[in-house]
Amino acid sequence: MVLHPLLKEDEIEREKGTIIQEIAMYEDTPMVKIGEVFENLTFAGNSLSKDTAGTTKSVKRITKSDFERYRKRHYYPENMLVSVAGGVAETEVLKLVKKYFGEISHPPGEIRKHLAGVSFQTRQTKPQVKLKTKKEEQAHFILGFLADGRNYEGRYAQGLLSAILGGGMSSRLWIEVRERRGLAYAVKTSIERYLDTGYLGTYAGVDPQKVDEAISVILDQTYCIISGKYPITKKELKDFKEFLKGHLALALEETKDVSAFFSDQVLFMDKILTPEEIFRKVDGVTLDEVTFEAKRLFIPSRLNLAVIGNYNNKGKFEKLLK
Repeated sequence: MVLHPLLKEDEIEREKGTIIQEIAMYEDTPMVKIGEVFENLTFAGNSLSKDTAGTTKSVKRITKSDFERYRKRHYYPENMLVSVAGGVAETEVLKLVKKYFGEISHPPGEIRKHLAGVSFQTRQTKPQVKLKTKKEEQAHFILGFLADGRNYEGRYAQGLLSAILGGGMSSRLWIEVRERRGLAYAVKTSIERYLDTGYLGTYAGVDPQKVDEAISVILDQTYCIISGKYPITKKELKDFKEFLKGHLALALEETKDVSAFFSDQVLFMDKILTPEEIFRKVDGVTLDEVTFEAKRLFIPSRLNLAVIGNYNNKGKFEKLLK
């Protein structure tokens, strides 16, 4: 929702209705909903486990005063970033920023203190499972391991590990799960990072009758990287370095993406890097570093599984993880 100085009650109610409809659609889209279920499990006890859209019940409770209070807490100069990319003059940008944002007042001191976040601390000591029972033609699941935050120094090695495992049509899981066994139409491994934590997770949508086999194959491919049964090769490492660099280059073809690329770093990273500097970081990753990250991450005490499907027996999934 966009807060306007003259926002009226009927406008708020209209926006609330729109969001409630979107929440309902979201609930009926398991390949999207599964990400929320997984984070509910992985980050239990922390605000990271909560869906930012809220629930139908929480949205209905929102009032105009809630918007006003939120703006006072968060919309002030020291808490704002304006990012601009393209054929523009810096002087003109600064002039416009001052014109439209220069008069925004600072929040009271007691409100600004409220903005301090709570760092994530996991209490997990064994594999965990969260099951959402729902009649669907497919079973949807994310199998993932706790990883590290945005500024973790080994993030480029972790990125390569994720890509090799399930980052494209040449990845191990795409070939083993989809091509050779026909267990899933969609299978993908990716990394989600927050300020002080993150996770490396594999999503798959499978035939409900084959969910056990799909999970077992993914676990086998994952754990056997560190056991030495399926070691990462020099060729894989070289190929996926080009894969990652190519994806980043393609992702920065539009000015809005360039703006987001740099503003994200300003907000969350310890150091701002150009694409060329990131390419060099990726090129500098060694085989030993990727293997080291696999050994750090792929251990049972960091493992979580979230499933949406027509199942009632959570225990059978817990047994698979053992």
